[in-house]
Amino acid sequence: MDRRVSVIVPTRNRVQALGRAVRSILAQTHAPYELIVVNDGNENAEFFQQIRLIDLDCQKAGVRFVHVGALSEARGGGQARNAGIEAARGEYVAFLDDDDAWLPEKLEKQLDVVTEASVSGVACGAWFGRWSDDEFLVLKRTKRKLPNGCQRRAILRGNFLGTTSGFLVLRQALLDVGGFDFRLPCLQDYDVYIRLILGGRQVGFISEPLILYRVGGGDQISKQYNRHVASTKMLIDKYRGREFGLTGAELNELSATFYNLAAKAASGVDRKAALKAAAQSACLRPLQVEAPARALFALFR
Repeated sequence: MDRRVSVIVPTRNRVQALGRAVRSILAQTHAPYELIVVNDGNENAEFFQQIRLIDLDCQKAGVRFVHVGALSEARGGGQARNAGIEAARGEYVAFLDDDDAWLPEKLEKQLDVVTEASVSGVACGAWFGRWSDDEFLVLKRTKRKLPNGCQRRAILRGNFLGTTSGFLVLRQALLDVGGFDFRLPCLQDYDVYIRLILGGRQVGFISEPLILYRVGGGDQISKQYNRHVASTKMLIDKYRGREFGLTGAELNELSATFYNLAAKAASGVDRKAALKAAAQSACLRPLQVEAPARALFALFR
């Protein structure tokens, strides 16, 4: 059965990395139905030469190729992914950031889980590291597992699904929840997972690392923290809305998680801010001491 998987790759100013990501897609043991490259503000000639080469490689592999032309200006991954979802024809969509790559059995193993477990989506583990030309230098691997029991409760306590580069999901499920909220400076992936699960969708997880995830991007850690602070405020306001049906206790749980993430982003960068975010998390979830302990360690080391 051809499940018609559409692979969506947002890209901006990473021509060589894009070629490597595409090669990992076309090397899948279960070939995708189509590859959608979304141009997030690329305008140089080298990029369009790469697009022509990708088109030729897709033709040879029998994979439909779609190039979503440049957005009016660089908008970021969320809006680029939404453009890809809109263009997709597949039953399922899978995402790959242009600086990451997949191992060959990634799609095949995820589709097996979707079929056997009757879930709407499935995430997978990752190898974390850095690229040296086309060699991936591993630093660590995913240690998370799919939590037992209620997924609704689990997703409020943290993002157990990981990066979008490891996520495959029914296209219609994403459309039902409105896609990615591109207004958020960060945490767009976690936000869409929350909305999927609050909407009654069940997801699966493969603990085996099936993606190569690049760590140490170009953004400074301090900027990461500023984005976390802005996103935390936006998300708490957002999930107060009646349409999400959260109880007061559930909203406190989720808010504590967001503050916990902000404290982690601030650790070692802004000690006072880390302690403040940790204190806010502890007040909302007093039995969880992880964030306060991390912030205090950052403050006094």
